[in-house]
Amino acid sequence: MGGDRLQPASPHGARRRIPSAQRFARLGTSLRLLEPNADLDRLFFMQVKRRVRKDATFSLGAECWEVAAHLRGQIILARFDPITFARVEVWLGERFVGLAVKCDKQRNPRIFRTNDYDREVY
Repeated sequence: MGGDRLQPASPHGARRRIPSAQRFARLGTSLRLLEPNADLDRLFFMQVKRRVRKDATFSLGAECWEVAAHLRGQIILARFDPITFARVEVWLGERFVGLAVKCDKQRNPRIFRTNDYDREVY
């Protein structure tokens, strides 16, 4: 009855009866290609807004994350892989600030007053 054959060049009713192959050939010149060494994982990061608490932490994924002390009280944009949380990027507006560090409240109760992210992690 025709269900066993594919029709890739058949017109689609919602697209003014233009076959998909022709539509792609016409619009394909405006597509932007990625660089060969592009980091594809970062393209699929989720992003959420969070307010940084007075102790320079914010919550994400039922965990507490630490950021630099100068971000206290500000709303940041956290970009992350929602499955692994391996890399949590901190953005302030359109500017990358640094990486958040998973906070262990029992081992690290004091507030750091420096703005660098390269401090020694316990």
